[in-house]
Amino acid sequence: MNNDEATPTPRGEQADRSALRAMVVDDSGLLAERLDRALRERAIVADVRVVEDYLMALGDAATQGPPDVIVGRPDPLEGQSWDADATVHALRRIAPDARLVLVLPDAQTTVAARNGFDARLTEPIDDVQLIEALQPMPSPSETIDHVQLDPDPQSTQSAQHETKPGLSEGPDQNAQGQQQPPEEAPAQSAVHPDATLIDSILNVTGDLREQAVRLATQLTGIPDLALVTDTDEPIDDATFTFADATCRGVKFGRLVAPRGANADDLNRAADWLAHWLALDRRIGQLWDMALHDDLTGAWNRRYFDRFLHNAIERAARSRQYVTVLAFDIDNFKAYNDQFGHDAGDDILRETVRLLQSVIRKEDVVARIGGDEFAVVFWDPQGPRQSDSSHPTDVKTAAHRFQAAIDAHRFPKLGDDAPGKLTISGGLATFPWDGRTPRELVRAADQAALESKRQGKNAITFGPGADRVCNGHAHDANEHSPPRPPV
Repeated sequence: MNNDEATPTPRGEQADRSALRAMVVDDSGLLAERLDRALRERAIVADVRVVEDYLMALGDAATQGPPDVIVGRPDPLEGQSWDADATVHALRRIAPDARLVLVLPDAQTTVAARNGFDARLTEPIDDVQLIEALQPMPSPSETIDHVQLDPDPQSTQSAQHETKPGLSEGPDQNAQGQQQPPEEAPAQSAVHPDATLIDSILNVTGDLREQAVRLATQLTGIPDLALVTDTDEPIDDATFTFADATCRGVKFGRLVAPRGANADDLNRAADWLAHWLALDRRIGQLWDMALHDDLTGAWNRRYFDRFLHNAIERAARSRQYVTVLAFDIDNFKAYNDQFGHDAGDDILRETVRLLQSVIRKEDVVARIGGDEFAVVFWDPQGPRQSDSSHPTDVKTAAHRFQAAIDAHRFPKLGDDAPGKLTISGGLATFPWDGRTPRELVRAADQAALESKRQGKNAITFGPGADRVCNGHAHDANEHSPPRPPV
């Protein structure tokens, strides 16, 4: 197949037998549109079938033939009660060779933490991750035959050449200088096992620890390897043997094997495993540094923008609301100048701590810059309480935070602080105050400016937020024109 000339196969038309057959479980169509775009940009021929839930996916696969890959979010009909294991079991019976890819809405989602999906993606995702997740994983027979954890040093040394990389040496010669016919090179695996672990680190193929232990079992031939992270747990040395998985002084656990396993192989596998776990930890730390504000521990603007985009996309799909609170600390510069930067930093840290104490852990607190903050209030599991509505309880949380700031005593300000600390903020709600992240943030900022004009120490509601709080909203998809800002 020549990808340079290929174009995606339209839905509903007869698919080319060589095309990628993909099924998307998506009741909104947004995930299917993203996949279509990613495939089209890479000129990948594909037949994409879209179904609303996994029950329909089973029926479609049974009647139309199993696809090569099934991509979907947790079942939209069952929500948090979705039995992922049962779904996977049913899909495997109908489409045993299909690659199963699960797209999780956020990092806090616990569903499908350990099940039979081949790949798990956590939103926000990009097109590259989505395409990579569609690629089939190599079978053990494809990857293990030509890979060793620790090659023989002698054979490695004899295989080294003195020529520069990329230059041909010509035909091999024997000891008498006679030309020898070139030997046919052994077939190499298309995907090295390390690529599997790299995909795990990139959040494409699941838990790295599980993948690494599985590969160590295959590569060493030692059966039933297990990584025990509780190093205080006693091990029956009459039945098992173990090697510490340690890298640069950090102990990640013990690699446990049945008694009688080759000690050298086990030690090498434990060292190999520890290095991968150390890399995974370091990558996680780098991601954390890239997405968090160092001073306050809040999320930064980069994460806020990505999260808000996906929260709005989800809200549009599930007919829910998203509210943004934008605020800053009144007269912060005066406090900073009078009491010093240490006191200013303390104010910022305490502000985030107080805010996190009055909102749910699902809501996202971000430092946008300086003393400017934003909060995304969203409802991943529906209303916060059976008798509450969004954002009526958001209004309560916002005013509770405002009161907490007003009553809090910041130690580094001492007794000479010029009055109490106050905040000025604005609330804006999707879809009425804005249908895109940019529109919603702009509306929240405008409401915050109105609070400043009113004399500060105020929280102003945008027209949409006011509309919902007063009980005038019926459907998040009812896009009535918003009233002009007050």
